[in-house]
Amino acid sequence: MKFDCVDRLVSWLFGRLGYHVGLRPGYFVIVPLLVSFILATGFQRVVYEDDPEYLFSPVDGRSRTERRIIESLFPMNTTESFDFGRATRMGRLARVVLDTKDGGTVLREHIYNQLLYMDAIIQNITITWDGNIYQYKDLCAKVGRSCYSNDMLDFKERIKDIENRTYLLKYPIMFNRVILKRYNMLASLGGVTVDESGHVEKALAYSLFYPLDIDVRHGDERAGLWERKFLVVMENMELEYVNIGYFVSDSLESELEKNTQAVTPFFSITMIVMLSFSVVTCMMSDWVRSKPWLGILGCISSVIAVAAAFGLIIYCGFLFIGINFAAPFLMLGKL
Repeated sequence: MKFDCVDRLVSWLFGRLGYHVGLRPGYFVIVPLLVSFILATGFQRVVYEDDPEYLFSPVDGRSRTERRIIESLFPMNTTESFDFGRATRMGRLARVVLDTKDGGTVLREHIYNQLLYMDAIIQNITITWDGNIYQYKDLCAKVGRSCYSNDMLDFKERIKDIENRTYLLKYPIMFNRVILKRYNMLASLGGVTVDESGHVEKALAYSLFYPLDIDVRHGDERAGLWERKFLVVMENMELEYVNIGYFVSDSLESELEKNTQAVTPFFSITMIVMLSFSVVTCMMSDWVRSKPWLGILGCISSVIAVAAAFGLIIYCGFLFIGINFAAPFLMLGKL
């Protein structure tokens, strides 16, 4: 006894469907195509989301809950009370790391002068917003009424003595009793070697931060524009004695987007390969039983279905993410 009841049922159902498609092609071909094209217009409202936290962190995750607690207990305002110790989000900022091309210590006068030169250029980066011109000093995160300052920039008059080791930097924390200021060398110097007394003998890198104020009106938009201008400036900067590394708050998002865009040129090649494979697998030695058009129409049907489905969910307000680009190929693989 053969257990082919399911096969016979499915065959009968598809047979009836084929009969009605042939009898009324307009309902099964023209109408679905029109509906699909209408739904596909949702792509004009697409909103692309590449925030790693949104993509990879659960909305009700413990990290988000604890961050809300910390932010309620230790609030921070970048307009007047910026403090890295209270920061729970990346915010808007630029960071620069410099090391020497000869691999030596950065605590040398000619290296330090290049640090000052680079800082001056960054401080003078200007943007235009709503007809007004802004520099870093107008957009910076502030501590009181002053911009956040990088500790190493305070040693301009002492760099010769530091190089000769007649003025010693204490690591990891240094306190200047004359001006009553604490210096966090952990954040300013990298690759540090210290002597038995904890004084810096050499350091292989400088680290500078340029946080931006996002708590004022349009602060985030202006800061984002400044970050983009910063990247352009840094890409064109070449210093004689130092190597420069830099990033901004959305560098990770930009790299994820570049990673997605890197495979875009291969879409056409992949589609051709999938189309050819679908046609070949529908071919037989008997030309009468071969159905090459079935493979072609199957690929076209999958593309139309994906476009319509994406358009519908975009109209419903869902965000578009990079992994969705794999959906057409997943559909084609089901053929």
